[in-house]
Amino acid sequence: MDAKLVHPNTEDIAFKSKVAQINKSKSQKGKVIGCRDYGYILQLENGLQGLLHNKQNKFNIKLNHNDVVYVKVHSIDFKRKNIKFAF
Repeated sequence: MDAKLVHPNTEDIAFKSKVAQINKSKSQKGKVIGCRDYGYILQLENGLQGLLHNKQNKFNIKLNHNDVVYVKVHSIDFKRKNIKFAF
């Protein structure tokens, strides 16, 4: 049987590296880069992007494009490279 060398994808490495920089117990500063019916797309200072879903917006705060907010990381899906935020 032939052995295959598995090389990690550079995108995966970059994503994991940026996620490792996040202190998940502290609020993160993010900027609204997109508004959708289901929530807001945020970009953190280190370039990571994720979703603040309306379900995680407990206070029903209305945000606008380019608003700066402080959020906590709710969950991270490394396989799909998804980050979900919450207030």
